[in-house]
Amino acid sequence: MSEWQPIETAPRDRRILVIGEAGTMHVASWSQNPFTGHKSWLIVRTDDKGNCLVMQATHWQPLPEPPKEITSNANKLSILAPKSGSKEITSKPPNVQP
Repeated sequence: MSEWQPIETAPRDRRILVIGEAGTMHVASWSQNPFTGHKSWLIVRTDDKGNCLVMQATHWQPLPEPPKEITSNANKLSILAPKSGSKEITSKPPNVQP
């Protein structure tokens, strides 16, 4: 993996690995800040209480190359039927733009 570089030197045409102000790592892409409308490497997430946390990225690295061969675990997975009285989840995740 590469060395960490200042966020100001990050390429804006692809996803990268970033470090936020709190020292947490995230995969990020250059996007529009939903709060200010400005474009930046902004990390928006929620804490365990549902509070919105906004962190600025401070450093970046390129993402590593994906594995050359990916083995499917489809044969090892089992589908669990919902327990009696439980609700089935039918909602889909939000449409996320790269």
